[in-house]
Amino acid sequence: MHYVIRSAKFMGFSELVEELGGDPERILSQVGISPAQLQDPEALISATAFVESLQLAADLTQHSDFGLRLGVRQGVDVLGPLGLLARQCADAGEAFQMMSRFVGLHNSGSVVGMELQDSKAYLTYDDVTPGLPRNAQICDLALGIAMALMELFLGKEWRPDGVYFAHPRPEDISFYQAVFSAPLFFDQEIYALKFDVAALSVSVNETDPELKEYFARYVSELQLRLKSNTASTVDHLIRSLLSTGHCSEARVAKVLQMHPRTLQRKLLQEGHSFQGLLTQIRSELALSYLSASDIPLTEVATVLGYSELSAFSRFFKGHFGESPTTYRRKMRPLSTGSTQLAQKRASG
Repeated sequence: MHYVIRSAKFMGFSELVEELGGDPERILSQVGISPAQLQDPEALISATAFVESLQLAADLTQHSDFGLRLGVRQGVDVLGPLGLLARQCADAGEAFQMMSRFVGLHNSGSVVGMELQDSKAYLTYDDVTPGLPRNAQICDLALGIAMALMELFLGKEWRPDGVYFAHPRPEDISFYQAVFSAPLFFDQEIYALKFDVAALSVSVNETDPELKEYFARYVSELQLRLKSNTASTVDHLIRSLLSTGHCSEARVAKVLQMHPRTLQRKLLQEGHSFQGLLTQIRSELALSYLSASDIPLTEVATVLGYSELSAFSRFFKGHFGESPTTYRRKMRPLSTGSTQLAQKRASG
């Protein structure tokens, strides 16, 4: 299992930390995440680092309800493709079936369940991020998103019969009360929303069967790729980490919660190597930047993970037999000529 999350999970994180008087860059730095990694919402990040960042934010801002605040702020939109699929479901029951099946795409350390007892339903959530005990912040965050999803089908006025938390009762529960407007039970065995079973089958008429089929097929393909193909996951991580200057086999293995030798073995079984994938991606991106943009070579080098232009130039010449400057001039003669003419006119 690759315990990773989409960087979209950080949506609204920095803004909330700042509003509560904290320093988001300090927190991200402490858990080993570069702000550049968060620019692409589909970039993959260590689930452990995300959980640690939530706890740090709660501790440093002195808001034990930080996770819930972030979950309420993010709502269903943070779920990305899975959220789009949920919006096309016929009712809340079907939406949570999809959540339970595909939640690993959003956070592979998450487990969503539904327990039925007589006329009551318990929507449960648990955090199984490896190397860390069940974390209150991410579980509170999940209940906040679950609340938003129920309201999507049942309206803003809907409220559960009860909300269960495994963590102790915080000193200040005013935000919990404002969000759920329901009896709150702390020090329980589960994290869950309790409500009438009938709420799961309230139908929604504004769904599009074609869109539903499209998103269902899309998330199924994503799940299959993530589970069965280590190379595609590593490819995704390399693209996410390159511009940070810290893209290494050891770093990728740490994100995937496996020993570097295990990563090497898995890639070899699929006919790949880390260095081969890294070289392939750098080559592909280098050709794209040089032929389709006017980005300065120093910036191209940085985006590809090189601290010095000379190192990028050596890589490019060794791989393509010519310098980056020569390649760009050959591929974009008209653009280069126009730039030179403009410079002459400006100096004249």
